Amino acid sequence: PRSPAMAAGITDHIWTIEEMMMLLVVPESIKHKGVTTRKRGGPFIGQNWGAGKFDRIKSGTKFSYRFSLIWGLIMFIVFAFLGGTVGSIFSDDPEVISVTGLYLSIVPIGYGLYGIVAISTSAMSVLKKPIHAAILTLTQAFILYIPMAYVGSLLVGLWGVFLALPVSYLVSSIVAIYTLNRIIMYREKTVKRVIDQKIIQMEA
Repeated sequence: PRSPAMAAGITDHIWTIEEMMMLLVVPESIKHKGVTTRKRGGPFIGQNWGAGKFDRIKSGTKFSYRFSLIWGLIMFIVFAFLGGTVGSIFSDDPEVISVTGLYLSIVPIGYGLYGIVAISTSAMSVLKKPIHAAILTLTQAFILYIPMAYVGSLLVGLWGVFLALPVSYLVSSIVAIYTLNRIIMYREKTVKRVIDQKIIQMEA
């Protein structure tokens, strides 16, 4: 498989399947603010889930989403202005500097959206829905990003390759939020139904 950097001529490294998987499935240890939020949110979600405090889970995830979007916006603004400067640090080649600037002016748009996906899939795992999380992650990578990057490269070249990533995160984040809300709502209704049944039994 060819990476975006390889397509841009920045590197001639030929990626193996194992390396592609390491790229697409981001390690838990990455110290990105939007990602570390999910690590800290796991115990919070688990404790409130067990206590039946679903409103706290909803408000907590919404706060994490907002934080991730704000942080992503800040990173986008920073890289949009400094993209060319960053490229010049690593190379004197004008083409490499130009491509790096283009990359950093497009891809960071999706940082905040990726944070939403990461937070949601982590929450799904905590809520014993790892299959949902895995399907969402694989869908973003293989069903959304790779085909869109390929089509985008044919239509508008590097713009299409780079733009495919934030677009795939946008779609995935919408699906992730919807799926997580459905999981919480279903659990909330189930608990309420059980409580109502116990009340009826006590009154009978």
